[in-house]
Amino acid sequence: MRILVVEDDVRMAAAIRRGLRWEGLVADVAAGGRQALAMTAATEYDAVVLDVMLGDLDGFATCRQMRADGMWAPIIMLTAREGIEDGVRASTRGPTTT
Repeated sequence: MRILVVEDDVRMAAAIRRGLRWEGLVADVAAGGRQALAMTAATEYDAVVLDVMLGDLDGFATCRQMRADGMWAPIIMLTAREGIEDGVRASTRGPTTT
């Protein structure tokens, strides 16, 4: 399986990538939403691990654009936020653009 990790914190991205590789998965890292969109346009991924709080394009907008572009692999959203509203927001939004 090939996984895309979208995380702008270098240490966190490295830790996630290391764990995925330990499990025998191929893991690529994108440092932001725009880079992730370019990577998903060029490579087919089996899943995406996507941070909500990114510097250039937040995880929600990145997710919506991936879906609008026809990328339907599972997306696991990561957030340091405490509210359940973010989870609901991420799961109920359709493939619209901002």
